[in-house]
Amino acid sequence: FLKRFPIFLYLLNKIVQWKIDGIIGVASLNLKVFKDFKGPKVVIPNGIDLEEFNPRVSKLKKFCDGKINILFVGRIEKRKGLIYLLKAFKILTRKFSNLRLIIVGEGELKGYCQNYVKENNLKEVCFEEQITGSRLPSYYRTCDVYCSPAIYGESFGIVLIEAMASSIPVVAFANEGYQQVLKGKGSKFLVKPRDYKTLAKKLENLIKSEKLRKEMGEWGQAEAQKYSWPKITEKILDFYEFCRKEKQKRKVKSFAIDKILNKMYYKNILNWLKWPK
Repeated sequence: FLKRFPIFLYLLNKIVQWKIDGIIGVASLNLKVFKDFKGPKVVIPNGIDLEEFNPRVSKLKKFCDGKINILFVGRIEKRKGLIYLLKAFKILTRKFSNLRLIIVGEGELKGYCQNYVKENNLKEVCFEEQITGSRLPSYYRTCDVYCSPAIYGESFGIVLIEAMASSIPVVAFANEGYQQVLKGKGSKFLVKPRDYKTLAKKLENLIKSEKLRKEMGEWGQAEAQKYSWPKITEKILDFYEFCRKEKQKRKVKSFAIDKILNKMYYKNILNWLKWPK
């Protein structure tokens, strides 16, 4: 909405910057909005509850039948790119007969995607309702591979972290936000947005190798520890304290300048009073 009114956005930006002492962005992409801000800025990502998302969570029995489960969680809208995962899944079904794609979420394109599934006779695609709360971790634990084909508009990637914390390997499109999460080993499973053929190949690599799935799952679980709420909270509190000290320094400096200006003001008054009439 605000992008349609750039002048209003500019003024709002300036007003906000005038009143704040520091800025926290969950990713570097968020901080670009405040590129002119001269005060302290820091990237501190969102955290997750590792007591909720972890390998100890029980699986969903209805999907534990020996098939390889691929999971998608998110709104079914254009930017989430589910259609590209469906196209990749169509390619994979020609090579493997033991696959299932589980789709968790709602959205305006759900009907369109369901029609695509029907027209292409993709019998092993299961549409689930939107799942939240305590039921969601079980979906992550039930899958063998997690896939997030979001093509744009992701500043971070909390679903990636949730899957990683559950010790599930992740394949995703390389939008700017997801690149902040999948680094090192994880970057090998990033795919150029909309390239569903390469997406299918990356998924195939994991489908064919249980050893690779285990390796990437363990890597992801280790990475996810950085996003535990105690660690994230500590970073936030440290930044608050830093901003508080910086503000105090500015107050002391401002007070010193005011004293100098006041002295100059009173000196000018005295000189004026002494001026011969």
